[in-house]
Amino acid sequence: IQLAPLRELKLLRASHNEITKLVPLDNLRQLRELNLRGNKLRQIEANHFSSSLPIKILKLDDNGLRNLSNINKLLRLRALTMTGNRVADINELDRLADLQYLLDISLASNPVSRKNQYRLMVIKKLPFLRSLDSKEILDEERDRAEMNVFTEIKGIN
Repeated sequence: IQLAPLRELKLLRASHNEITKLVPLDNLRQLRELNLRGNKLRQIEANHFSSSLPIKILKLDDNGLRNLSNINKLLRLRALTMTGNRVADINELDRLADLQYLLDISLASNPVSRKNQYRLMVIKKLPFLRSLDSKEILDEERDRAEMNVFTEIKGIN
């Protein structure tokens, strides 16, 4: 599909299409929501997203992604859903630390979500979040995350 002529496109739903690779989306200057659930993406390449893209909602559930590379380029991102992927390293969240508008993230059904103290570690790394895995983050959780000092223990990171 040729996306270049679709300059005014605000919502792109391309879920469950067996997509294995994205094309650069730079021409889609009005794109606010991108739904790529249930495809076969394994990686987000450096040229797929640029900081000029106004994407606020990104849905990448069930793709087999192992990392959060290049999502940090979406500076206006507010919601990221990545359930059912293969993200295993909690330190992948460091890539999202500069996304000041990111309020909601879902990483359920990723190996990382089964780690000890997963929820507290995510809250510590991304203190601006409002919800994690479709569950509101409580002030009590924020306090606990702030007070906890997480050590690098085999199997936790």
